[in-house]
Amino acid sequence: MKTNRFSRPSNSRLTMAIIAVVVILVQVACITSAAPAPAAPVVDETKIALGVAATSYAIQQTADAGKAADEKAQQQSDDLQKTMDALSLQETAIALQQNQQPPQQQQPPAVNVQPPVEPPTPDPMAGMDEKIHNAKILIFEDTVELGIGQWIEETVQRMDIPDYVQTDDYSGTFMERLNSPTQWDLIIVGAEAKSKIQGEFWDAIMTHVNRKVAVIAEVWYLDLLGNGRIKAFTSECGVSYAGNYDLAESIYWWDQFHPVFTNPNIAEPLIHYSRYWGAQTGDKLRVSGGDAKLVAGDRSKPHSDGGVIAVCMGGRTIIQTFSNHDYHEDQIKDLWENYITYTLTNHFLATQ
Repeated sequence: MKTNRFSRPSNSRLTMAIIAVVVILVQVACITSAAPAPAAPVVDETKIALGVAATSYAIQQTADAGKAADEKAQQQSDDLQKTMDALSLQETAIALQQNQQPPQQQQPPAVNVQPPVEPPTPDPMAGMDEKIHNAKILIFEDTVELGIGQWIEETVQRMDIPDYVQTDDYSGTFMERLNSPTQWDLIIVGAEAKSKIQGEFWDAIMTHVNRKVAVIAEVWYLDLLGNGRIKAFTSECGVSYAGNYDLAESIYWWDQFHPVFTNPNIAEPLIHYSRYWGAQTGDKLRVSGGDAKLVAGDRSKPHSDGGVIAVCMGGRTIIQTFSNHDYHEDQIKDLWENYITYTLTNHFLATQ
């Protein structure tokens, strides 16, 4: 049995109580034997007995109280032990339960991931002026023998484009250049002086068209050859012959904000003319398909059968059906500089 280290056994206290009673009785006996022999007083045995009984009762009460205290202390000790045992069992159960649970996966630390930096979108027009300056241009212009000025070539020179080839009115040389391995950026047909670039020339030109080479064609003979091999070119553009006229007339812009009239020059409508050609001065166009757009014509308001400037093939091609030298030189050169800038820009945008 476990005992509280602060309590004593109850038998010890009872023994001490009995010893105390014996000591009292011995003391009483000694006092009685030592006294002179006077007349012996009357001993009240009853009182003595009552005193002894009271003392015995007190001793018994003390012993009982001590026993009760011992039992209470023992009970407290037992309760404490039970509590400690219960706590120990609980801790053991918790430990066992934790050992049986699968280990929790540790979450990786959060990583602050920055979104990828999108590279800047390249500007398609970046360096366009330099590309135009370095463009390779092939020119057929048949006005050299007339001595009236080669306005197309002079416009290219004004634009400071050095890499061009002028074949004048030598159609054979023009064909050789078309079939050469040179990667042309722009081909110009200036058939103003009644030359006829026809047949296989347009077959060769279409080979370049299919490679997105820019083309500007000044033609007057669609009424005569419009259904010939040039038709592959005009059909690809999306225009067809609509009528003929012999003498120059005023020409109006049908889309005055179109780049062919605004960049880099503000080109004025060709209201005022100075007729050079007395017959077969030009043709009129209508839209027949493709992405063709008529941007100028013979009347102030657009209509379907009077176009004289058509833009098509993604802006890489311009067809002009009037004659340059029927109008003022400065206005024509401004207009042709816009032509060249517009078609070359769209050529480089399509091929870069």
